[in-house]
Amino acid sequence: MIYIAQGISGLCKLPCTLCKGCCDIFKNCCAAIGEFWEPVINNPLGNYVMGTWVGMIIAGAAAIWAVGILGDCTDDTEKNQLMGFCLVDIIFAVIHSGMAYYMQRQIIKGLGGKDFKEMSAKEIQEQAGQILLYDVPVCLYSFLACAAFGVNCWGLTLPTCAGVSNQPHTGPAAVMLVWGLLAGGYLFCWYCCQCCQGTVAKGKGGKGPSAPPPEAVGASA
Repeated sequence: MIYIAQGISGLCKLPCTLCKGCCDIFKNCCAAIGEFWEPVINNPLGNYVMGTWVGMIIAGAAAIWAVGILGDCTDDTEKNQLMGFCLVDIIFAVIHSGMAYYMQRQIIKGLGGKDFKEMSAKEIQEQAGQILLYDVPVCLYSFLACAAFGVNCWGLTLPTCAGVSNQPHTGPAAVMLVWGLLAGGYLFCWYCCQCCQGTVAKGKGGKGPSAPPPEAVGASA
């Protein structure tokens, strides 16, 4: 009987054992994923880089979907124009993604590869300023980003193609415009915060004029 009871007990514990095994597997997977993304997330502009990649994946997927839908367009002129616009948005998505990572790497490189926890706000602010002012790819990218925003504003004005019931090209255009507004606002606020934190830290670290030593009561002058 004891062997029968042990067998029944083992069967009852089987779901728990399987569940524990699955938890261990997912725990290890999550740890591996975390280690993979850690160099991006745990460094300056980590949220900006990840947000840009997610936004550009959505924009690129929307543009590819739009190209597929526009295949039913019966007007070749409008079809080529709208497809060209979608293909340009795919190129913009690749450039935005690459430049977001590039800017982060340049900041880290300028700080000598320090760990993020060892970086002061003043150091990050000064290095970011150097990149914005003197890094040629970033300077060129700033003009390209403005041009991309203008192109997508123009894209929203394009007419519907004959034979297509909706306007699929407006999807990637809308995603690009929303990302442009959010990314621009985020970078502006991020840089201002670094400047403010660096100024406060500098003020705390500075030494004011030393006060004269106190005189003992009753001491002779």
